[in-house]
Amino acid sequence: MNIEKQNTVNCSQFEEFLTDYLDKALDATLQRSVAEHALACPLCHSLLNDVKDSIAACHSLSEALPALTPLE
Repeated sequence: MNIEKQNTVNCSQFEEFLTDYLDKALDATLQRSVAEHALACPLCHSLLNDVKDSIAACHSLSEALPALTPLE
């Protein structure tokens, strides 16, 4: 089997590895394969951007305000 085919990531695998990819928790070969798939697949590229945007939005939220105490 061709070595390039062995390192190819499909869409299902991309979704499975996405969180670890963003956390840079994959080994170098798999990290590169996931990145290459994102560049080659418009749907997964869009998913990657959506997840990155969602994470950024969560980080940009201010801390929750303390609950108001009931008036006595």
